[in-house]
Amino acid sequence: MTLSAAELGRKWFARVDRGFTDGAPQPRHWKSYGVALIQCAAGDGELHPKEKEYILGYCATFGADDEVIKFLDNYQPEADFDPAKYYEKMQHDLPVMKHAPNYLIFDALSASYADGDLATEEINVVRKFAKALNVSDDEFEIILNLVKTEKERLKEKHAILNRGTNFSVLFNK
Repeated sequence: MTLSAAELGRKWFARVDRGFTDGAPQPRHWKSYGVALIQCAAGDGELHPKEKEYILGYCATFGADDEVIKFLDNYQPEADFDPAKYYEKMQHDLPVMKHAPNYLIFDALSASYADGDLATEEINVVRKFAKALNVSDDEFEIILNLVKTEKERLKEKHAILNRGTNFSVLFNK
């Protein structure tokens, strides 16, 4: 049986970007995971449109269906959000989290940085998730530095590869 284009893309991204050699997260996983990302990105009191776009695009790339994307698009961050309590719910919805907690930490920091500013308040919410996931302070700092380094390298990559190219002209023909 041939994979759909969406399934092929989902599995390719999981293998190339994440190193998952035996499958990828399933579309049903993205509702609770997306809420966690939104709550972290809104840790500074605002879910910036670029953060929301990042989260929705990321979840869609990994196969979240239209219903999940619509739910996340309409989701309003909770002011009294407790990462430890939410993680308890996530364990039920997404049991793999206890085996691969660093991905949530990485993704939450990346989503929070999508607006170009990784606020201390956002980092603190992600740090609370890290504690709930039993990620050590040292490991958290390594992931935080990885996110910052990757963001800078991505800017460098775009500057080099896009030099002098007007993609709006090329892609809108």
